[in-house]
Amino acid sequence: MALFLLAGCAMDGKGGDGRFVEVENKGNACLLGHEPAGSMRTTFVADQPVEVNVSGFACLSSSCTTDMMARCEARLEGTTIIITTIASWRDTTEVTGIYTDDCASPFATCMTPPLPAGTYSVSLPPRAAVLEVPSMTPSVPCLGGEF
Repeated sequence: MALFLLAGCAMDGKGGDGRFVEVENKGNACLLGHEPAGSMRTTFVADQPVEVNVSGFACLSSSCTTDMMARCEARLEGTTIIITTIASWRDTTEVTGIYTDDCASPFATCMTPPLPAGTYSVSLPPRAAVLEVPSMTPSVPCLGGEF
């Protein structure tokens, strides 16, 4: 069955190398603080960086998608954490649209600079949220989502 499904990808020369796709400032951005052992909570500690994980740019079939890549940056401007993302991939799906029914997405991790105690606006334009440092949240805060 997998061989038949792979035959639906444009690797036979008809579609060349496929269509290059690039998206900016899309997807999910989740903020990871420090997770105490055995806890489902996330703690944001003063004077420590915050890890930002980005994914969810698109739901991509692994059999017809190649060259997935993602990058992110989390910079501090005053009391605003601005997250920028870029992801790209090559879509090799033929016009018939035959592909495996799985869902993958590029993924990247970046870090903020160390954050002094305070209130921050977190922005992945056009979405925004507020982050208190220090604080403890019951779950990982995330912005956005494309699927």
